[in-house]
Amino acid sequence: MKIIISPTKQMKMDLGKEYKSLPVFLEQSKTIHETMKNMSFDELKTLYKASDKIVKEGMSFIEEMSFENRLTPALFMYDGIQFTYMSPYKMNEQNIAYLGRYLRILSGFYGILRPLDGISKYRLEMAHKLNINETKSLYCFWGEMVYDELFKDEDTVLNLCSEEYGSLIRQNLKKEHRFIDVKFYDLDKGKLVEKGVYCKMARGSLVRYMALHEISDVQGIKNWDEMGFKYDEESSTPTNYVFIRRDNHVEY
Repeated sequence: MKIIISPTKQMKMDLGKEYKSLPVFLEQSKTIHETMKNMSFDELKTLYKASDKIVKEGMSFIEEMSFENRLTPALFMYDGIQFTYMSPYKMNEQNIAYLGRYLRILSGFYGILRPLDGISKYRLEMAHKLNINETKSLYCFWGEMVYDELFKDEDTVLNLCSEEYGSLIRQNLKKEHRFIDVKFYDLDKGKLVEKGVYCKMARGSLVRYMALHEISDVQGIKNWDEMGFKYDEESSTPTNYVFIRRDNHVEY
């Protein structure tokens, strides 16, 4: 089993944390970096579809990027809601070792990351329309590379990614592989509704739960019942696990 999650836009360097490895697709990342390094401000602005401030920040990441020095482990570089609720800083060595074995982070820039892969700050989302080596998108560029790496020793993947990242795997899915989506819903006026911020909280909380309890089989996640969410057997299928929050209670 492998667990996949999305990265976050928010990043922070922590040079006090030691990385253990380098990304699998480092050469491909260097190709992306070279392409972006040759882009003008206006071209990057078109790519990012963002404010001048964001574009300038992205340019500084490109200019300062290193593939060998001043790296931070991916697990501690990302700083969004999901990672806050995962709370890697509160984990012990055994918990981190679990994540190293089971968790993978998908990335527009690095393809796929192990938790302790050393990375630099970057700004590039999977959905950004970047042409690399005559491919029309990052989905085409990464193609089956990430998929094959993810499933090379596994036949089951638990998908905790947003659709932007999960679709990279879904587009290549083979019959012999099991790809299980995990969904988090609020029961709102009789309807099941996905609320983005609570989904991010839940994903991080679930990954933490799996690490603390050393879950090695997907069936084990059905016992997770934090933040008011509970597994709903009736709404779930073998490839779609559904958790529903009925009491609108969230612990911050």
